[in-house]
Parts: sequence; structure tokens; C-alpha cells
Amino acid sequence: MLILVENHAKNVLETIADYEEIFAAIDSPHIAMCCDVAHFWGSGSSGIDPVKVIEKFHSRIGHVDLKDNRTRGGGHDVVPYGEGITDFTAILESLRAKNYAGYLLLEMAWRQPREPVVANLIKGRDMFQSYVRTP
Repeated sequence: MLILVENHAKNVLETIADYEEIFAAIDSPHIAMCCDVAHFWGSGSSGIDPVKVIEKFHSRIGHVDLKDNRTRGGGHDVVPYGEGITDFTAILESLRAKNYAGYLLLEMAWRQPREPVVANLIKGRDMFQSYVRTP
């Protein structure tokens, strides 16, 4: 089994230093990061650039949650894909450069608008489709 530890904005695990502490204390290939890009953008006073996280921890990332955040440092303020500040191209190109082969999760965790769910899912899929590897 693989245990993934996920960051969350304005919570007990949100910064690069938090992950450094965890990975230094638990040196195991079975402990990895669930990299939630929106929570990194929402952390601290001005956000944490997910590309910097990927550069530092690429070998420890087991899963990536793709959400779009409205602001930097504003906490969990998620909006539909394409309506926020998240530079998905930079994030996905960084993952590609590091040969990331794990999951990309389309997490639709915004409060409003709730609909159209399927249209928003298709929009997210279309935004990220070129990064999907086929067997």
C-alpha cells in the first residue's frame, strides 16, 4: 500500500516546510504526497507556487489534485476550471518534465455554480487531455 499525505490551505499541513519535516522523519517509499495545487495556491499570505513544490518533491508525488483557485493566499477558494489563477500549463509541463506518471484528479470542489456538472467535467478533461499518456 501507498499512503498519501495531502496538503490543505490554512491547516496543519500546508507548506513546503511541513512536507520537508514529514519526509525527513519518515523515510519510506510508501509515504508520498497528494499534491493539491489549489490548496498550495491558497496557503500562507501569498500562496505557494505548485511548480516549486513539484521541483522539490517530484520523486515523492503520488497523486495530483487539479483544482483552480480564485486567489493566492485566500484559503480554499476554488472556482470552475479556467476561472482562477492556476497556471495548469506550467504545473503539467513541470510534472511532464519530471516524468510524473501518476493520477491527475479532476476535483470539482467549488461551491457555486453547482451546475452544469457534466459540462464542467468535460471542460476540465479537455484542458488536461493532452497530458494523458496512453498505453
